[in-house]
Amino acid sequence: MTPERAIRFLAHEARMCRGRDACEAFCLLLPGMVKVLELEAMDSYEAADFRRQFKQELSQLNDYAGPVRV
Repeated sequence: MTPERAIRFLAHEARMCRGRDACEAFCLLLPGMVKVLELEAMDSYEAADFRRQFKQELSQLNDYAGPVRV
């Protein structure tokens, strides 16, 4: 199992979340996935930095894409 495939699987599972129980099950899946991939969980400081950087990169992608034309 590669991290790329694991993330793609998580994205698939996240799309399937329709109710509270499904969302709760998805949240319970994440810590197990981290263990299987032998990753170390982020602490709150690292998570805050990641969130900021991720938001910035998403913003740049949205700016690059320009307005959506219909």
